[in-house]
Amino acid sequence: MEEHIVRWLRDNDALVCIAGGVVLVVGAVRDWDWLCDPVGKPHMPFSRGTLRLSVFLCGCVLVACGVLGLVLVLAR
Repeated sequence: MEEHIVRWLRDNDALVCIAGGVVLVVGAVRDWDWLCDPVGKPHMPFSRGTLRLSVFLCGCVLVACGVLGLVLVLAR
């Protein structure tokens, strides 16, 4: 069973990347506590707004990379 999951993730890495990016973007926009203010975090010099912006931008990069990967796979 595990090898099926690993094979599916390897075959659909662009979709996994897009899904992860969407979760980060939605979490940053909706200000989810588990994403933007985790419990037990060390003191950071950044504010919550800066953290949300960086999570949003990382999510956008993941979505862009996933879409590019999907386009390249479909172009073969």
